[in-house]
Amino acid sequence: MSNRRRVSTPFNVRISLSGLLLLALHCTPSVAQDTVPDTSEESTIVVEGSRDLDNAREEAERLAREQASEITRAARRGLPLERHHLPVCPFVNGMNDAVSEFIVRRMKSNAASIGVEAGGADCSKNIFVGLVSDVEMELAALLKDEAWAFGELRRYQIDRITSETGPSRAWHVSIIGDRFGSPKKDAQGRQLERISPSGSRIVPPITQLISGAVVLIEKAAVIGKTPQQIADFATFRALVPVNTANPNIDSILTLFRDEDAPQELTDFDRAYLVAYYSDDTRNLSSENVFGAIGERYADNFDVGETGN
Repeated sequence: MSNRRRVSTPFNVRISLSGLLLLALHCTPSVAQDTVPDTSEESTIVVEGSRDLDNAREEAERLAREQASEITRAARRGLPLERHHLPVCPFVNGMNDAVSEFIVRRMKSNAASIGVEAGGADCSKNIFVGLVSDVEMELAALLKDEAWAFGELRRYQIDRITSETGPSRAWHVSIIGDRFGSPKKDAQGRQLERISPSGSRIVPPITQLISGAVVLIEKAAVIGKTPQQIADFATFRALVPVNTANPNIDSILTLFRDEDAPQELTDFDRAYLVAYYSDDTRNLSSENVFGAIGERYADNFDVGETGN
């Protein structure tokens, strides 16, 4: 399956043939008069761009916008979408050291490439990627014995995680921040003394700051997958609250659902992540971020090769 497309920039170009001929005559040695075409009347070639290109772009934007809406876990009513506010610092467990180190480096590189700060060698770990024998049993055990790992997630949010299918689960622990993306509480939960100007229709009065993320993947599912695929899958799931619903556009989220899954983050994935982490604070609302994802994907996608 491949829905990535190739497109040329729509064009409507008028080329003056007489102007080109005059330029050529000026820049080349003189030739016999009978070899020079008659340019007494200006000739014009008109190259019209096909409306099909515009239609293809509009369709790509629509598909990307719809896909973004389907895979994104909605924020609680009245709250903006949640984003990491600390440098990305993954920790990998369940793989050998060489593979774990590659995945950490790749995840940091992915974050930096979309405009998210990546932590240094001794950064404070805030993303846990764990390979487990049985993802459902592990999740149930964590809920029973390690409830702190779910932060202040509400029951419906936990139900949304447990009801997901497939060999992976992911969730995010968030705190409330001010309109500038600074926490309103310290690490001990104490209210910080901070005065922020009130919000507006453009800038939300509060933000949701991801302070930690967990990505669990079953060991059996990674057999035959490359470390790059695993790292890119974990990147998407760790940076954004998304599900793995089967997309209509190629995405690394299909890694454990599609035999022909991409080898890395796709054009859609990168368009999604870049738009989601845009500096434009208006994109903290669902409708705005989905629209921005659609536009960014349509601006960069290729038309030509279209999948079903």
